[in-house]
Amino acid sequence: MSATQMTARRDDTTAGPVRIPVSDLDRMSGRERLVFVAGPMSVPPRQQLVDNLLAAAELGPQSRVGLQLNEAGDTWTYDRAGLREWCEGLVVEIPPITEDQVVDVLRDRIRDDATPPPFQLTIAGDFIVLRMTHLLGDINILFALFDIAIAAPGREFPSWLLKPEATAPLSLAVRETFGKNPLRVAKVLQSQRSRLGATSFGTTRRGATPLGAVPLGTARFDTTRFDTTPEARTQSSAVVPWQRHADLAYSRGTIQAARDLKSWVRTTPGSVTLATALLVAVRRALVAEGIPVRGESSLIYDSRRYLPDGVVTNGNFIAGLPVPAGLSDDPRQIAQIVKDNVDAASPLAAMLVGALRSRLTGRRFAKPPTTVAAAPAAHVVLTNLGVRRELDTAPWLVGKGEEQFAHWAEPSAPDDLVIGVLQLRGALQVTAFFHGNVFDAERVQAALDRAIGDPVSLLEQH
Repeated sequence: MSATQMTARRDDTTAGPVRIPVSDLDRMSGRERLVFVAGPMSVPPRQQLVDNLLAAAELGPQSRVGLQLNEAGDTWTYDRAGLREWCEGLVVEIPPITEDQVVDVLRDRIRDDATPPPFQLTIAGDFIVLRMTHLLGDINILFALFDIAIAAPGREFPSWLLKPEATAPLSLAVRETFGKNPLRVAKVLQSQRSRLGATSFGTTRRGATPLGAVPLGTARFDTTRFDTTPEARTQSSAVVPWQRHADLAYSRGTIQAARDLKSWVRTTPGSVTLATALLVAVRRALVAEGIPVRGESSLIYDSRRYLPDGVVTNGNFIAGLPVPAGLSDDPRQIAQIVKDNVDAASPLAAMLVGALRSRLTGRRFAKPPTTVAAAPAAHVVLTNLGVRRELDTAPWLVGKGEEQFAHWAEPSAPDDLVIGVLQLRGALQVTAFFHGNVFDAERVQAALDRAIGDPVSLLEQH
């Protein structure tokens, strides 16, 4: 594996600022932010963090560290001459926080109306706060930048950082997956259109979607709720004025609860996964706490598997996989739906149509919604971050409290309730992202505690 040490390295063949258009895929993910708080850990000194980021920035724009965004949000500027000053501004310090303040700090960051740099790292004692615009990339690049920043002196750069990004990764993925037969592409697109329904295909209620999901990937199925009476349908169609009010809930499970869930997944017939099992457990917990849920749900899927070997893209390349109404409470059927969609390359097809549609609309950002259903039901979206090497190898402090990782990504609609799941040191850590003026925060917290505390009992309910 090719690598180089984390020391400054310049390539003087490029002189002066370089301007790079924001890609269609990145623009579709919106201008909202991704944020996470992690700790307690042995946080390197501020200057070491700055030097590490500078070393990465000097490798080129593919690291994303040195990219500056213009006011219109459609063009990056990469300027080697100003990288030192730029990277100095990417690392800030605030007073130390305790583990009891993690959620409050995260909530403050997501409600802050200030416009920070595209990427910013905050030192808060034994905790690190990372904030990044979704235009810069999805959660994968945020983890990568965290890993680069906290690296020990002399550690090698990951090989992906040394490679230039593909200029048209979506086109390469389409060619790799579908070959040069346009009829095959058309067939897959038509199949997805039929499955989603012509009226909903290609629509989104907001320009941003959770964790990089392309709007087309999260196109809705029939929005029928569990209650399908005419009275319920009439009530659900009524709307009231709405404005953004970001909120979150965070819960840590035990190692034993995670073991029990993994055992249940292994011994359950069918291709059940941890993500599909948790989706069902969370939905049932929400209902148990008095929060109505829609019949359909979504799972977030990383579409990099469709890229040719060796092709690098550090931007947004994640799509949503819809789970239709009537199947969202059976982990076996959900697992089969995911497999069928992945095998048919539906996420890739959705991204392709979304990019084309974005190009036709003139690269405009979608306006945020201004209304919400008078009697909202949660559209549950689950993203499984799995086990992250970047966190497993982080310098956690032993004996100073439990490891915490809480994060945030903007829900794509007022009634979206997004669940982010991470496995850390053998236990599950779960964050819910939602709007506090749509769903009651205390009930969401109680549902999250219930779902992560004993998911197996929820899954065994009939």
